[in-house]
Amino acid sequence: MISGDKRIKKLHLLIAFVATYFAIWLPDIQGVLGMENVNISSTLVFGTLNGLLLGPIYGAIVSLAAISVHRIAHVDMLLNNPFYLISPLFLASASFVAGLAIAGKKKKAIILPCLLIAAWFATEVGREIFYYPWLHILSIAFFLTFTRIENKISFFSKNKGYLYLFACSLLAVSTDHLAGSLSALFIFDLGSSMYKEVIFIYPLERILIATISALIFYAFIVWINLLKANASVLNENEEHNVKDVMDYINSEVKDIIEKEK
Repeated sequence: MISGDKRIKKLHLLIAFVATYFAIWLPDIQGVLGMENVNISSTLVFGTLNGLLLGPIYGAIVSLAAISVHRIAHVDMLLNNPFYLISPLFLASASFVAGLAIAGKKKKAIILPCLLIAAWFATEVGREIFYYPWLHILSIAFFLTFTRIENKISFFSKNKGYLYLFACSLLAVSTDHLAGSLSALFIFDLGSSMYKEVIFIYPLERILIATISALIFYAFIVWINLLKANASVLNENEEHNVKDVMDYINSEVKDIIEKEK
């Protein structure tokens, strides 16, 4: 996904790593729609962004590495909480799916989400609360049918760029969520009542995260386009760096969105 010479690639990866690592200390989003005890970690936004910006492989590696380094620095929590130990994998899964989705690899992008949904239904709790992954199923359907929806609804047609990014982001954050839900089910042996309580809460969380991720990435595209429009005022070295990022946007993002027509 990322292009350019090795120095620029390393710079991209380093910036993403540092941003993801320090996102852990950013304040969580609290009081979602007035609900008490509902917090959203800021790192979830960066997990999706890493996939959108760096692609499925580099994005997943950066997310996994950044969160793992933080976990190692707090080894006391690792020893007492196995869920805390494996949680970096959830963020990496979001990056992986987001990277595949933004690259237009639709069939590959839905493999992991579909496997997780199948795994949920394979559990006793999953069969009892079969409706729990309704948002996850909806996110897959929305992602796969985006083209047909966009052609029939004028609002989608006018905002197809952002909405496609939202579809990719929602698929990614839903994957992260179901991976965490399944892991919690096995590690803590949670009962069905725990999942029933959040059946209408977690969708609000995930939609908010997907909205923020898509907005940030959309703003990034707009910013790059502004740089391109004013490239004449940049010196030669700066212009090269801008074009490197532009290659990614033009070849991977813009073309994909245009193909969604």
